[in-house]
Amino acid sequence: MSGQRCEEIRDQLYAFLDDALDIQATLQVRAHLEVCSTCFQRYQFILNLRSLLREEAADFPLPPTLEHRIRKRVETGRVSFRRRVWLGVAAVLLLVLLPLGFFLRSSADLPSTLLAHHRAILNAQEPMRLLSSDPRQVMTWVQDQASLAIELPQASLAGFTLIGATVISLSEGKGVYVLYRRGEMELAYVVLPAQTQPLPPGNRLSIEGQILSVHREGEYTLGFWRVGTLLYALISRAKEQEFLEYAALCVRLST
Repeated sequence: MSGQRCEEIRDQLYAFLDDALDIQATLQVRAHLEVCSTCFQRYQFILNLRSLLREEAADFPLPPTLEHRIRKRVETGRVSFRRRVWLGVAAVLLLVLLPLGFFLRSSADLPSTLLAHHRAILNAQEPMRLLSSDPRQVMTWVQDQASLAIELPQASLAGFTLIGATVISLSEGKGVYVLYRRGEMELAYVVLPAQTQPLPPGNRLSIEGQILSVHREGEYTLGFWRVGTLLYALISRAKEQEFLEYAALCVRLST
């Protein structure tokens, strides 16, 4: 019975911190936190993490586009360049811009691509190749199937249960998709090989010393960050503040 009560309190902590509960519910949560050290530690964790996010979060303006810089350089260049020089410049730009355009387009399309996989998996249109709540079994399976050595987030800290994993195929190669669930809320943790691909566009925050690119698409929030040659992603329908708290846990684990 105590465990059930703790679960109810845990589900109310975010509303409690946001002063969104009525007086009776607020008093009940406060009274429970005074006698339950486990729930109080969870409350302190969320409180400290929110404070950290407020202090460290900062928007990073996107740099000017390459096209704008090239046009400006061309417009201010000397008109008297010989035709063969222009042909050489054009050839160099073509060699540079074609692969760059591919990577930028691929990066911009990544949120929609991952979200399509996420929805297909939830609707059983794509199979979950491994169903397991054992983190060790999932990490071993991921190593065997995708040659990626990863650590899994501590799902129990946020109340999520590990469901399993699968491999998704993208233009960059094989990616690993790990699914968690808490009630009707799903959380997907994705790891992709991305040696040259930039972060997808989005609002940029600094969390745990890493740049997190946050992208909104409908009811979903997607967060992306890079560590070495790997690109990490988080997908959820959680509210933004709650999503950032999950993201901070995952970023800390991956660095």
